[in-house]
Amino acid sequence: MSGSSLNAARATPIKSSSGKKGKKDHSGLTCHYCQKKGHIKPDCRKKKQDEKKKEEGSSASRSKSANSHVLVETLASIMEVADNEISASLYATRSDRWMLDSGATHHITPHRSDFSNYTPAKGTVCLGDKSAQDQVGVGSVIIKSPQGITITLSNVLHVPGVQTRFISIGALTGKGAEVNFLKDRFEIVLN
Repeated sequence: MSGSSLNAARATPIKSSSGKKGKKDHSGLTCHYCQKKGHIKPDCRKKKQDEKKKEEGSSASRSKSANSHVLVETLASIMEVADNEISASLYATRSDRWMLDSGATHHITPHRSDFSNYTPAKGTVCLGDKSAQDQVGVGSVIIKSPQGITITLSNVLHVPGVQTRFISIGALTGKGAEVNFLKDRFEIVLN
């Protein structure tokens, strides 16, 4: 077949036996998805059903949080490592300490007494388990390590409905800090 006759064959639309304009006759073709004759892959009903099932399955898995939280009482201690490094260890024992949270967008505390300055502010906070809690204020909290190192956390949300205090890794790194996880502790490096 010459090149010009090949192009001529491509330019001629294939019409179905019913004469409907724009519809192509695929009765002699085999679908590359389900291997059945009479249609092609973009028109395959099995493919469309499978994609719909896959989409429903992935949306269900998306509703589960990758960082879902189990309420565990925690204890964190902060130790001095070097001039610009702070190291801390987490122990799941008491709720009067802070928990480092990679999924939190803000620092959170349930205790009004934690704040060094405070502004009432109404809002709703969505937690990692998809629950919502009322925010009643915002302010700064000063944390002091057993070694005497003082850290001021700003824009801390007052959420009385949570059971523990959370330090947001995202908020720390957003302010230029670096968080390193080691075998039995983590380090917060202040830049």
